Amino acid sequence: MEQLKFKNHHHENQQEPNQQEKVFYTYELNEGNYHLAKIIKIDKSYFSVNFSVAQNIKNIISSCINLYDLTMDLGFCQIDTDSAIEVGRGIGKCTLLNNLQLNLNCNSIKTKGAVSIVSQIAKCSNLQKLRYQISKNQIGFNYNYNPIGMLTLNLQTAQIWLNGNTLLNMDLNFLGSCLSKCESLKRLELYLNHNNLQDTGDLFSKLQLCKNIQFLTLHLANNNLRNDHAELISQAIQKLEYIKHLELDFRYNGMNYVGFDFIFKESSKKKYLNTIIVFLNLKKLNEFEILRVKYLLSKARRLVNFQVI
Repeated sequence: MEQLKFKNHHHENQQEPNQQEKVFYTYELNEGNYHLAKIIKIDKSYFSVNFSVAQNIKNIISSCINLYDLTMDLGFCQIDTDSAIEVGRGIGKCTLLNNLQLNLNCNSIKTKGAVSIVSQIAKCSNLQKLRYQISKNQIGFNYNYNPIGMLTLNLQTAQIWLNGNTLLNMDLNFLGSCLSKCESLKRLELYLNHNNLQDTGDLFSKLQLCKNIQFLTLHLANNNLRNDHAELISQAIQKLEYIKHLELDFRYNGMNYVGFDFIFKESSKKKYLNTIIVFLNLKKLNEFEILRVKYLLSKARRLVNFQVI
């Protein structure tokens, strides 16, 4: 069984708060005392991570009782659902975790594995920053969801990548339910490109409950969303009183300027909004529609960036 060990990586000129706050990496497999580590970075990308290796990862991180910052790059590792569940169980033991970055892109994880990881993350009651990348897996094939603990109420930043899956309404409902209880959430980034979405379920109605969001990114390119979905997004934006930064990607959908009207009219009313970044297929709009979109965007308090694609 392959054993993961850690080496201490110390920068000579970098002053550390205390001697335990050193970063432990997996660049070399050697013996070391990592059990008191507070910061661990595991990089096994492009290496095969079978069930036994996943168990070893679980055992290592769950034994670090002081761990508050964990980064795991497990992309392109041929990880299946059972192995993903094992990794998640290790995360669930890290009750002091404050910052989690987990990359599981391009594996063979089904919905059961992705949901199991979320249920374990929900046990990390001190978590404030979450970066969860699980694009290009096998998520979205009629999974029977059971109620689980929601994401921690202390979560302030959530960045979630679900590109290139086959998400269904029930998947989006689950995602919305998980986020809706995060009352402290200030930054939300959702990447849902290339999912062939026909509908959005309750996702955007649930996002209305995250009233403290200041930075919102929604990437919804290459789906089948229409103007009525744009209206749901505008209703969510309406409830975000403190929003400052809005980034939207609507390329390659079924929306036209009517749908954009819903969103940009609502954006122009936001008191604190000072940055709007929008990705659109303006080449598919006629001259009147392009002028209409630009006019609506100009009504916002300050247009910083408008990217035409």
